[in-house]
Amino acid sequence: MKCRISDDGVGDGFHATLNLTELGIRLEDVGGAHVNGRNSLLILERALSCRRTMNYNNVLASYYQYLKARRQLKVEKMNHERLINTVCALGGITAFAISCFVVL
Repeated sequence: MKCRISDDGVGDGFHATLNLTELGIRLEDVGGAHVNGRNSLLILERALSCRRTMNYNNVLASYYQYLKARRQLKVEKMNHERLINTVCALGGITAFAISCFVVL
């Protein structure tokens, strides 16, 4: 956030005015990855046009739903990485075994 302080020049005293010149926001998806471009504009539009609530229970339930989705995404990502590691390890063992049989 960038601000500018200016004097209006009226009267004897100093009458400062604070003007906001820039405002930055960083949007992230559920996985924590930075979102930019068209997707960030769509997310910002949905956030600004959504119905706001003052009900603490609704806010808390929504937050827990977000945490659950984030946790589930993390588990799916870890399972996918584990599968890739297993396939690579089996491929390496198979390649080693084939090369041993070819040499003998």
